[in-house]
Amino acid sequence: VRHFCPNVPIILVGNKKDLRNDPQTVRELAKMKQEPVRPEQGRAIAEQIGAFAYLECSAKTKD
Repeated sequence: VRHFCPNVPIILVGNKKDLRNDPQTVRELAKMKQEPVRPEQGRAIAEQIGAFAYLECSAKTKD
């Protein structure tokens, strides 16, 4: 993106925010030795990549 559009701000978006506390999702991720991304992790990655912002959303809860 930066190569072809160097002046366009990047917004990192965390989707399916509603699944972060869903027991089934947490169990399935744990089977793969993973866990949902925490907001502070998302913000840290956004900062690392020089993103303009980090946002989280859920289409299910319209949040």
